[in-house]
Amino acid sequence: MDKIDITTQGVMKTAASHLRKSGAELKQHREFMDKYAFVTEMIESLPNGEMSGPEFIKKFSEYMNTDIEELKVLSKAIEITKTGEFKFGTLSDKFEDDGSTNPLIRYLLGEE
Repeated sequence: MDKIDITTQGVMKTAASHLRKSGAELKQHREFMDKYAFVTEMIESLPNGEMSGPEFIKKFSEYMNTDIEELKVLSKAIEITKTGEFKFGTLSDKFEDDGSTNPLIRYLLGEE
């Protein structure tokens, strides 16, 4: 059986050990709750309007298993697409100064 140290110093060491452990657990819980709030807000801000329950749960689960840094990038991308100033997957229809399209667009459109 383990010997219990009932001296003041022993009690203080034990208390300090438990406080460190509790502090680490509290930090983990706070990080989880911050991520939970971030993910919930992010899903609610998706441009597709309201989601059904199963869709929300699927997205929520997917995002909760994603690194927070990746989530911040995704959130910024969602924010940018909402402004209408930038759309993913579109080519510019602007012409170069000489009136022609740029070489990449000509190649992609099969004009070369």
